[in-house]
Amino acid sequence: MLINIRGTSGAGKSTLVRQLMEKMTFIEEEFVEGRKQALYSLYNYGELVVAFIGHYNTQCGGVDTLKNFKVLFDIYENLKDEVDVVIAEGKMLGTNFKESLDCKDLVIFELTTSMEDCHLGIQARREAKGEFNKPRSINVENNAKSVESACRRLKEQGKEVYKITRENGLQTILNLMEERCL
Repeated sequence: MLINIRGTSGAGKSTLVRQLMEKMTFIEEEFVEGRKQALYSLYNYGELVVAFIGHYNTQCGGVDTLKNFKVLFDIYENLKDEVDVVIAEGKMLGTNFKESLDCKDLVIFELTTSMEDCHLGIQARREAKGEFNKPRSINVENNAKSVESACRRLKEQGKEVYKITRENGLQTILNLMEERCL
C-alpha cells in the first residue's frame, strides 16, 4: 500500500510524517551512489515494515527532496513486495494525477488545513531559517486549489481519498495501516 499525504505549502505534511516516525522504531536508511541524503528510511510499526520516501533532515522533507516525483513511483515498484506500507508526501506530488491514477495500491490523505494556518506554518519555517519575507497568499491558495482538484478527480476515478486535519491525521493513518495490514 502506498500512502500519499497531500496538502499545500505549510499544511503540515512533513510534520505529520515526523509524527508517524515517532510512533515507530527506526530500522535503517537506504542511500544510493551520488546522493548525500537517504533515498528512503525503513521503520517498524509493530509487525509492519514501513518505508518513508525521501529524507527529513530539513524542514521540508519527503518527495520534495528527490529529483522529481516520478522517482517515487519507481521506488514504490521496487519496494512494494518487501515492505507493508510506503508513505510519501511532498508539495510537488500534491497535484500529480496521471501516475497517481495508474498506481493501484494508492491511498490518499488530503490535509484540509486552513489558509491562515498554512501561512503561519510557512512563516515559522522561514523565520527558523532567518528569512522574514511573508508567503505570497496567491501562490499558497492556488496550490491548495490544485491539490483539492487533483484529489477530487482521483476520487471520481475510484481512488481512495480521505480528508484529514492536523489534529486527526496521525491516528487516522495509523488506524488505516492497522486495519489493512495487521
